[in-house]
Amino acid sequence: MAIVNKCKNSGTAMKLDKGLKLCILLEPAFSELDYDNKWVPEVKRHVDMDAFNCYFVGGGGSIKDVLPPTIKGQVYSVPFPFSSIEGVTFLLSYFVYFWESFILLLWLVRKHRIQVLVSLGGHLYTGFIVSLVSKLMHAKSIVREAEMSREEIKLTRKGGHFISAAFRPIEKYVYSCCDAIITNRSAGEIIRKGVKREKVHLVSQGIQFSLFDTKVQPKILHSGFPRVISVSRLSKEKNLISAIRAMKIVKARYPDCVLEIIGAGREFERLSREIQLLGLDSNVFLEGRVPYGDIPALLKGCDIFVLASIYEGLPCAMLEAMACELPVIATPVMEDIVNLENKVNILFTVPTPTGIAQAIIRISDDTHLRERIRRNGYLFVKKRHDSVMAKALFTDVVNGLR
Repeated sequence: MAIVNKCKNSGTAMKLDKGLKLCILLEPAFSELDYDNKWVPEVKRHVDMDAFNCYFVGGGGSIKDVLPPTIKGQVYSVPFPFSSIEGVTFLLSYFVYFWESFILLLWLVRKHRIQVLVSLGGHLYTGFIVSLVSKLMHAKSIVREAEMSREEIKLTRKGGHFISAAFRPIEKYVYSCCDAIITNRSAGEIIRKGVKREKVHLVSQGIQFSLFDTKVQPKILHSGFPRVISVSRLSKEKNLISAIRAMKIVKARYPDCVLEIIGAGREFERLSREIQLLGLDSNVFLEGRVPYGDIPALLKGCDIFVLASIYEGLPCAMLEAMACELPVIATPVMEDIVNLENKVNILFTVPTPTGIAQAIIRISDDTHLRERIRRNGYLFVKKRHDSVMAKALFTDVVNGLR
């Protein structure tokens, strides 16, 4: 395997004088825009770059091109292009990525004497590689689990129950061998699986409020009321088909209603056909991927955020909508794990077209309800999910491994 060193600080040797050396393994991505929209913001929300010497490992194209100057350190790319997002080829792609990452991490730990390996992606796939390498090389490991990986596999993949069962030993290994687990969900979920309580740390999702301040000018793509927005990948578990069908019902009450769907994925063709079939071409718009920096303006240009998912961890897009002071409608998939209160800082509804439509109409009709949820949602995310707090907590976890 050819290992490509993508060093950000070309021409000069790096000064490693900030204490602990961290190597952060990023999830694989299909494009640099995926890194720009998800994994780079994840790093910026959690890692204090001035506190540690950081190395990064990612897959696909040149990830150094999307890591901004504020993220210092050495960046290494696993040179493997993904060729599919479904089926056996998809699984083989992940397997090859993990094997290449495993070899690269072994080399990095030995060459640079890395002290802590970190998986920030939220799934246990990369957590397994980090835990295994740390044991072999006598380093420490931190694994972030933001979603229950086996449960997601059951819902989102063909043959999901079989794959989930095969994944169980990997899950048990990670829980047993990593040195620390950070989660933005209820720590009790992980502890109930037999993980030692002292291993599990609750670290908030982390929202960079500076990106969503009042100086951001709203960007209105389509006129109308209510302007509803959803930001997510186009995959089955996001249940966007129900959100689209809901707009057919909403249209009877609000003829100029709008739904803007930001994101891309394997459901694009199906959703496009549904929009045409329902005659919603002037009401529902699939906007595709957009740069992460454009998201705040798009959110501020809308009236309501909708999360129609049948499965979720704790979606950053929802918290970012709250940071933009948008009232949020969501299905109750997170009701028991994030202390959200129905009709106080969020409006919960069943994940059906009728349920979603009734919630949109209700919050559009009731100015007082809309204002209460908008105001309390902002206060909720400001209190619990400010990235300043997330960075401090993450730094404490790292330093606790010394």
